[in-house]
Amino acid sequence: PAFAGEVPAAGGARQAQPKMGPALRALEEGILHGEVSVTQIKAERPMLLYNSGPVQLPVHRASSMVGELAPLELWIKHLLAPGDLLVIDEPEAHLHPENQRLVAKVLVRLVRAGVRVLCTTHSSIIIHQLSNHLLASEGDAEAMKAAKFTKDDLLKPDDVNVYLFEVGADGTHVKPLEIEPGWGISEDEFVRVAEAMGEETSRLSRASARTG
Repeated sequence: PAFAGEVPAAGGARQAQPKMGPALRALEEGILHGEVSVTQIKAERPMLLYNSGPVQLPVHRASSMVGELAPLELWIKHLLAPGDLLVIDEPEAHLHPENQRLVAKVLVRLVRAGVRVLCTTHSSIIIHQLSNHLLASEGDAEAMKAAKFTKDDLLKPDDVNVYLFEVGADGTHVKPLEIEPGWGISEDEFVRVAEAMGEETSRLSRASARTG
């Protein structure tokens, strides 16, 4: 995994700022089911270790999911502070759909902690989950409880901007997406692809029935 920044070896590492706690818990407890640490082995460069209960593995020997999220966990734990800018590219990589939902929660909690998050994604799941966090800010305490949301999970329309990058023959066009009250972020592009795939399935199914 790529990781830029000076993180001291184990024993001298800076602890996460209190405001980063909710995001860190969502990542370590909800997705990683463990944590990542940095250790110095003699004169060699620092090594990243994945720790989960009695299991300890070098990150490069752990799952691809751990390898993808290890840098994010270290940034939250040792470097991020309110007001910082975090740029994260396609956080859905190597994640099960359920974990994509949870990583969206991590990003929301970082925003709530005062971090400015710039994220690119191709995941309809992440977009849909962000919409749920937007809807939660419009609901009442009972709805929040049913969704197992806390105040750290509430995202307001003023907290987020969403853009669609459309590639055409004349170049790439950047289109702002609407955030609709009572609905959330527009998913028209994902719907268009799903409809096209559904129509293809229907045609193939009818053709299969004719030849069967």
